[in-house]
Amino acid sequence: MMTAKKFSLKNNPIFEKTAIPIKKDRGKHPLNAIYSPSEKTKGKAGSFALTDKIKEWSAKKINSKILAFGVLALIAILSFFIYLWWKEILKTEHPAPLIAEPALILPEALPLPEKALLEEVPPLKEELEKEKELPAPPRRLRDERWLLSAIIFDGANSRALLNRRVVRPGDTIGKVKVMEITSDSVVLVRGEEIFTIRLESEN
Repeated sequence: MMTAKKFSLKNNPIFEKTAIPIKKDRGKHPLNAIYSPSEKTKGKAGSFALTDKIKEWSAKKINSKILAFGVLALIAILSFFIYLWWKEILKTEHPAPLIAEPALILPEALPLPEKALLEEVPPLKEELEKEKELPAPPRRLRDERWLLSAIIFDGANSRALLNRRVVRPGDTIGKVKVMEITSDSVVLVRGEEIFTIRLESEN
């Protein structure tokens, strides 16, 4: 029965005398500049200059972006001012036609209704109070109610039944004086007003 042997480079006679060339100059390789430890970080385990390189590259990239943005903003501002300048030139060369504004048409005034014309302005409160304070004008004799029912004609002793009251010449009814009694009438007087009442007449 055959047994398997372990393969090892250490005990292999082929590789014992074969020399593997190792390049000692590693500083010229581009990757060595990134991954090789710097002079300041030598002696510190696991420290590399990768962080410094990344920071420097990021700063350059940010600066380039800011510069590009500033250039674009400047171009946009210049374009805007050029557009305004060109627009003003076009206006002066080709002015817009004047459009006449439409005349303002006012509606015709409607006539007031007849009722509004006939309405009287109500008197003021002060005028009403003055009218109340003024004495009422005296009523005329003909406007008052008189009833002559009978006459007894006998010269100076004549009598009459006036408003159901027997009166003689010279008698007074309030401020009214019986001036004369005739055969068919009675003459009344009040101040300068004279009024005659006929028999069987009602006023």
